Amino acid sequence: MALNKQPYRGTRDFFPKDKRIRDYLFSIMSKTAESFGYESYDGPLLEEVELYKAKSVEELINEQIYSFTDRGERFVAIRPEMTPTLARMVAQVHRESSKPLRWYSIPNVLRYEKPQRGRVREHWQLNCDIFGTAGRLGEVEILQVAVELLLNYGASSSHFEVLLNDRAIVDITFKTLMGASEEQTYRLYKIVDKAKKITHEALQKMVKEINLSSSSENIFYNYLKLSTFEEVRLFLESNNQHEIAAQFSGFIEQTKMANLTEFLKYDPTIVRGLDYYTGIVFEIFDKHPDNRRA
Repeated sequence: MALNKQPYRGTRDFFPKDKRIRDYLFSIMSKTAESFGYESYDGPLLEEVELYKAKSVEELINEQIYSFTDRGERFVAIRPEMTPTLARMVAQVHRESSKPLRWYSIPNVLRYEKPQRGRVREHWQLNCDIFGTAGRLGEVEILQVAVELLLNYGASSSHFEVLLNDRAIVDITFKTLMGASEEQTYRLYKIVDKAKKITHEALQKMVKEINLSSSSENIFYNYLKLSTFEEVRLFLESNNQHEIAAQFSGFIEQTKMANLTEFLKYDPTIVRGLDYYTGIVFEIFDKHPDNRRA
């Protein structure tokens, strides 16, 4: 039987002309990260599945990892993301390392997902991580790195925008203001993540299935209407959440001092899917009408 000449589904061959483009993209990534003082690191392609169970979501573990039992009866996986490996490595050296730690990598990762436009199974991604900064300076810096990367590729604020949220605000809205249980909160996160992709009728149906009180539903829909940083501040203060309102406003002031204002926009539906996200979360969107995607 003749061998298939095509690569495994969801992976790609990089012939020399394609590899030249990839190398160029990676070189700009490295140049940008290093201009902010980040140092390159790498980790193993294989990790024990238990590491991902501790640091990732169930969907990743149950549906998206390539896992197998090796000859030593160890249950291992091809890395689907880099953060658990990073956390394991930092845990080894953080006590004796000066802070802040600034590390970056461009790892090759593999997830068992349905290949589609803009998403394949095998991919590379730039990871920049900072540890040990005061307050939210690290989060501001990561935003600076992300914006600078796209500027170094030749883009401008007319080409992209950074949609931003704070998981702490989302948690307070769901758990404190709405009084949602852990299970309800988990389901609300899933609904928020889909809110822009479904009809208003479908959204209402999903919210009704959670069995929230009418007052909690009203708070939820008011939260989804927020579209500016000032509206977020007023929403929090009107609900007596003055401390987190001040913290978030302070963060926004820091982004202004870092000349990020023209790139940032508040979006209540940006929550990210992994449980280890606890603070500022963001996604960068193409502004072109034919490619409105992260």
